[in-house]
Amino acid sequence: DSKNFDLFYRGSVWFFLLAVESGYDYRSDYIKATTDFICKNSQLQDGGFSFNWTPRVSVGCRSGDLTRAMIKTGINDERTARGLSCIIKNQRHDGGWLHCPFKGSSDVMKLILVKKSGKGHLDDPDTGIPSCPVATCSCLGALLESGENEFNESIARAALFLLSKELSG
Repeated sequence: DSKNFDLFYRGSVWFFLLAVESGYDYRSDYIKATTDFICKNSQLQDGGFSFNWTPRVSVGCRSGDLTRAMIKTGINDERTARGLSCIIKNQRHDGGWLHCPFKGSSDVMKLILVKKSGKGHLDDPDTGIPSCPVATCSCLGALLESGENEFNESIARAALFLLSKELSG
């Protein structure tokens, strides 16, 4: 779906992630073409990935998931390097990452009605707001999948963040 490439359960991003988890790799023409399409349409200058909204802003979970998936398929090029760089650059004070560029229900309504992102990323530097465990798992997954020792400190900080979360039943 080239118009709605990230539409839930239907767009190119969803089918790409499903194909990767099913074992497809970069030798597949589908993976090559879909990777090129996704990167062209959602990878930003900072290396992160955005949902299909305006303005485009990098989102932690999307950046982590797509970078990890590309590495898992065997892609090791400037796109994955930029994705990893964005992930490292955006790791927060508590070792995690923020997920959502929404701040309140009005931002969510803007997305639904007019495909506009919100002001949630303005909270990134706020140390009073804890990171998102979902985004942290996604970004940590990409760092782990890379297998690069240079990320060991960031991996340890992310793991400590996740381990510090109180689990509730």
